[in-house]
Amino acid sequence: MCTILNFIVTEDGLKDQLLANVVREERYELEEEKAQLVKDQNEFVKKLAFFEGDLLDSLNRANPDTILDSDELVVKIEDTKKNAKMIQDAQVKAKETEKVIEESRKIYIPIADEGSML
Repeated sequence: MCTILNFIVTEDGLKDQLLANVVREERYELEEEKAQLVKDQNEFVKKLAFFEGDLLDSLNRANPDTILDSDELVVKIEDTKKNAKMIQDAQVKAKETEKVIEESRKIYIPIADEGSML
């Protein structure tokens, strides 16, 4: 029988893992909401990068002589601006929700602390 030990794990990393496990046991919905927030934040970053890239590509392909007269480009700029604002608002709401979740998780920190010392 062979057991592999990972000596790279830090005490703080172990605390975070234990905290997530304890909260998942005690308040499953809270940990699920936190996981969904992380997923949503990653999706926001991808969407924003896509909109920015698409806008830059359109600007790059536009004729420099008529760039200010391009209705298509103006619409794309407005759409990008609108989408960026929606994403920004969603990120602000997500940060507020994350603060509430973190406050709720704080009561379980002593358990994670004790477990990480074992």
